[in-house]
Amino acid sequence: KIRHGIVPEVTYTYVPDVNQDSAPDFLAKINGQSTLMYALTNSFVAKVLGTDGKPSYREFLRLKLAQTYDIKEATRDVSGSGTGSKPFSDVDLEIDFLPFQYLSFLARNKYNVNDMTFTQANYDLTLSDSRGDSATLAYRYTRDGYNQTIYDASGYSRYTQIGIGELDLTLKAVVTKTTDLIYLQKWDQFNQRDMEKTFSLKYHKQCWNVEIGYSEKVKATATTATGATVTGDQYDKSFMVVFSLYGLGKVGVGQ
Repeated sequence: KIRHGIVPEVTYTYVPDVNQDSAPDFLAKINGQSTLMYALTNSFVAKVLGTDGKPSYREFLRLKLAQTYDIKEATRDVSGSGTGSKPFSDVDLEIDFLPFQYLSFLARNKYNVNDMTFTQANYDLTLSDSRGDSATLAYRYTRDGYNQTIYDASGYSRYTQIGIGELDLTLKAVVTKTTDLIYLQKWDQFNQRDMEKTFSLKYHKQCWNVEIGYSEKVKATATTATGATVTGDQYDKSFMVVFSLYGLGKVGVGQ
């Protein structure tokens, strides 16, 4: 049997505008807010009888659509600005699909209703087993670009990339009940090169873990201030040790 559930959701958030001039410099200012978030979630749960006749339940599909309406933006005076207000946020689309116990597909996308384009697209396909070993192939896309400033042997250079598109591969092997081996590789789709390779050993207990790893991360390929082209990819190579307390945070050192 399959149970189909529909859950509507409406949340109103209000934060008043207050003077924050006396706040410490290291604290980020909190802007006033008056927003209305609305969402609709569809879930599909399967009831399966085992060989012993006992039923088990598994949510094999979840679909969620959500959007936020900014009331302050809608009532903002835009006369003379040349542009209208844009109170509607991106539409968030979430998909969790688990057709089998050890196979899953996840999607986390954002759709801009003003430009009629996707601003973000994230997909994860994971294959696992009963021990906890897993292989995940992921795709990451972000439309917005960024500027990154680096320094190299050829002098000062600036690297600009419009959007981010990458393929990620994550492999995890369970060595013991408390020890995992993890490999991560990120591939830059736009520039056809490796972005990162990380090898790590993770030891975990009930409420904490420690991870020891080696990483190679790309810097950039760019044109220097003198007009010379930097040949080859520039990589940062580092060793790291990260200690985490679940629910509290993590701290690490690297070189």
